[in-house]
Amino acid sequence: MYILITRGKIPAYMGSSFSFITMMESLMKGAGYPAIAQGVVAVGVVYLVVALIVNFAGSAWIDRALPPVVVGPIVMVIGLSLATTAATDATMRTTASGASVYDIRYFAVA
Repeated sequence: MYILITRGKIPAYMGSSFSFITMMESLMKGAGYPAIAQGVVAVGVVYLVVALIVNFAGSAWIDRALPPVVVGPIVMVIGLSLATTAATDATMRTTASGASVYDIRYFAVA
């Protein structure tokens, strides 16, 4: 559905949201939900500013600064490096004792 709506133009930078998870976990241990909420709002503002710049200035400058021949392999390597984490998260659950066990229900939902 997303590919149809965007007509096959998938912005690679939107995948960077996954990289915030580690920081959010760290903030949760210290500052809690308010700090996470502030960070998410701040990142949203940055995304909005970048989107407005691209809307008014066009995207040709991005293609010159980051050509597809460079960005493509980087996105591919990032995706492949995250594949094991995604597979583990999709099939394993943590028990009350803290042990990770395989659960077919998690796989079925994923």
